[in-house]
Amino acid sequence: MQSGGFNREYFVHVPSGYRNDLALPIVFVFHGGSGNAEQIATFSGFNTLSEKHGFLAIYPQAIDKHWNDGRESEKFQEHDEKVNDVAWIAALITELKTTYSVDHKRIYAVGISNGGIFSQRLAIELGQHFAAIASLTAQIAEPLEKAKPKNPISVLIINGTKDPVVPYGGGDVTPRLFPRLSKMLKQPSRGKVISTDATIEFWLRHNGIDGKGLVTTLPDLDKTDESTAKRTEWTNENTGVSVVLYSILGGGHTWPGAKQYLPVRTIGQTCKDFQASEVIWDFFSQHPKNGSPKGLESK
Repeated sequence: MQSGGFNREYFVHVPSGYRNDLALPIVFVFHGGSGNAEQIATFSGFNTLSEKHGFLAIYPQAIDKHWNDGRESEKFQEHDEKVNDVAWIAALITELKTTYSVDHKRIYAVGISNGGIFSQRLAIELGQHFAAIASLTAQIAEPLEKAKPKNPISVLIINGTKDPVVPYGGGDVTPRLFPRLSKMLKQPSRGKVISTDATIEFWLRHNGIDGKGLVTTLPDLDKTDESTAKRTEWTNENTGVSVVLYSILGGGHTWPGAKQYLPVRTIGQTCKDFQASEVIWDFFSQHPKNGSPKGLESK
């Protein structure tokens, strides 16, 4: 489709049980920087989940493999001045609603790295459309930390404490594909993100959630992955909106339960103690848009 003067592409997985008279949820899955839509479809396993649970899986493709996620970046400044991905996703939602039978109260987004930071931006700027978002190895872009979202939205974050690319504690986004070369040659800035804790506080404040979170330590099912997981959940009991953090202690720039797509020295460890994709869908299925009945799931 056309948007902002560009030809934009996206892939759709329609579950085999799709019917025009049954409104289905939508899950947008955003690839990371330098990735693409087809790769994330295979890597994440969301097509399989789409068949199992009955939702439309949408895989948008970024221009030049980079999402305009809100960072102030020397490397991507020219790109981001030209490309308005937020406007395209808003238009794409409208397009999908006219093409498929869509449950308007159950539209979700998930992304990893650049795609995860972009999902955070969508939650801030397009919260009127989304019921919940999830991000992996990603936080809020630093320029958006003072933003004022208008709509309550549930948020799931899955971050590794030893992420060498998008630091858990915030700061510069720094890929490590060629660390020796990066030390020798000055690299243009890729922008900054706020910390994981600050991102959680942002969403707690926005969603009107007070008090301590409920902490659960996940079983260490794989002793060889050099990582463990801790889950913390905060919920607004009046609205049902939740904020959930999976802290992967010792985890890297990875998708828990998926393959180790690059060496540990480059991206850190992949936690094998849970399947992130299943956790994400379960979170989505329990969080329709504020005001909708909880726990409904299309079969």
